[in-house]
Amino acid sequence: MTFQGNPNVTITAINVGGGIACSRTSGQTPCFVQVSASAITATGTSVPYEDLEYLWNCGDPTGVETFTSYADGQRTRNNANSDQWGPEAAYVYRSAGNYTVTLTIRGKNGSGFTTAQVTQAITVTTFSASGGEWYFDSAAAGGGDGSIGSPFNTISDLNAKLASNTALHIKRGSDFSGTTGFLATGAGAGMTFSGLRLDAYGTGALPIINISSGTALALSIDNGTSGSGRPKSDIVVSNISLSNSGTTTASGVANIIATGNASAALANIYFDNCTLTTAVNVSSAVVLNMDDHNGTNHNGSNYGLWNCAFQQPLVPNLGNRQCFFGGPQDWFFIVGGSFVGAGSSTLLDHHIYPDVKTHILYRYINFGSGPGKNYNINTNWDGAGSLEFAEFILLSDNYFFGTLRAFDSGNGTNDILLTQFRNVVAQRNN
Repeated sequence: MTFQGNPNVTITAINVGGGIACSRTSGQTPCFVQVSASAITATGTSVPYEDLEYLWNCGDPTGVETFTSYADGQRTRNNANSDQWGPEAAYVYRSAGNYTVTLTIRGKNGSGFTTAQVTQAITVTTFSASGGEWYFDSAAAGGGDGSIGSPFNTISDLNAKLASNTALHIKRGSDFSGTTGFLATGAGAGMTFSGLRLDAYGTGALPIINISSGTALALSIDNGTSGSGRPKSDIVVSNISLSNSGTTTASGVANIIATGNASAALANIYFDNCTLTTAVNVSSAVVLNMDDHNGTNHNGSNYGLWNCAFQQPLVPNLGNRQCFFGGPQDWFFIVGGSFVGAGSSTLLDHHIYPDVKTHILYRYINFGSGPGKNYNINTNWDGAGSLEFAEFILLSDNYFFGTLRAFDSGNGTNDILLTQFRNVVAQRNN
């Protein structure tokens, strides 16, 4: 492997005293963790984030999280446990245990290298469904009790069972199509809760939550209203297909939004091996909106998309469209997956249009064909009105395709007096 840092500097010492910066050091399965080398310094450079080589090992040798890397025009299979290069990384621990993340660092020193290593302990426990564990099958007979042998059969049942520390399992092959989505109505949208696992069981195709008419979204989670904050945390949606179709006029598929209350936060929210598809030709649509912006307040942290597939209509001139918009203020990743469509001829047409300030990772992403006219990724950050820096951003091992431009570092008004970018690395992309 060729040296992944800057060969034109001389690094005589690497200081690992700052340790590995982490989005969190403990959690419940599946536990997503994002890590950064932002606290590492070195003698010989003022920008170690850019000039040093970084290789991560997430301490999970039996992990099977593999992705296609598009580095240097090649397509190779990489294991996320041991094949993440660069100053940012993310990983999912699917089994409980005590893990050690190891970061190996090199800097060029003449004809040789200066090296260092630093570690971080991660503790993962099994998700505790103390609030209830329930099963759902759209083909089941009515009158079930929610057990695996007698599952519920309506989306209303799904919404009714939401509480803190709940596990909601939908049988593969289920199709919940109609006018109601998950949390779109009922008490769920107005609740405060921590701990939710929405996932699939059985064999076959991913279960579908689909809006076929009306204006509802397939999935919606918010942080309450201005007068009644409803913070939510530790949410993982795994192996679910979210979509809209038919005559719906919904402007997207899913919302995770913290715009309702300036003090109620959303945290540790992840989509895992999901598909999100809009088949509706609605102008200015966003497939997944994870907006946490409330005026000058940003009320989210630790969001991530792990190996998710996004699809917009392959139809030009549909207005401002994005597959993904928003994000938390701090700690956001997209690892793996694909983005297709989001096509228009307008300025705000992007596959990914984030609004994230620090610790941002884009890795192993495949951008597909489409009539798009602007960016695959616009690494946007709009500050609170005075100069702020967006930093610690890595774009690595991605395949940029289908738009006029690969990525942009700027803010909504392209005003450098509001936002500047520093510590940004683009490497190993195609």
